Amino acid sequence: MTDIRLRLAGAEDIPAIAGLIRDIDLYYRSPDAQTVEATEARLRQHDFGGSAKFEILLAEIDEGQGWQAAGIATLATLYSTNASRPAFFIKDLFVRDAWRGHGLGRKLMRRIAALALERDYARIDWTAEAGSPDTLRFYDSIGAQRREEKIFFRLNGENLRTLAEE
Repeated sequence: MTDIRLRLAGAEDIPAIAGLIRDIDLYYRSPDAQTVEATEARLRQHDFGGSAKFEILLAEIDEGQGWQAAGIATLATLYSTNASRPAFFIKDLFVRDAWRGHGLGRKLMRRIAALALERDYARIDWTAEAGSPDTLRFYDSIGAQRREEKIFFRLNGENLRTLAEE
């Protein structure tokens, strides 16, 4: 029998979270991939589980051998000026290969939606890779509305430094 639980993670979960983040980096072939140890250090540096400016929803599986991290959602709270209420931004939603197709991603999204309603948040926003048809179908299947009129921008690396130093 398999048990599933979803919960907001705390500082005690940093090792499991760092392992999941490493899996995300490997899955997306991130050029900025760090070791699990470096990620753990960064999470502690940013006081995850304390005053960090983000939350992590952790999905865990127990198949009779104890709870194992199976998925993650990284959440930031934004303020929606047009709604005059906070909103969630999902930076990452990830389920380990062994658990894809078992409804865990849907459970994570359902829990995020419930958290948003509990907190009186206006909405949930996120981005998805345009070249990932399975991911896009998943988000379509849960009723998400694509916002084709929006363009996602990123400022990082040398461009970030250049602008900051102007």
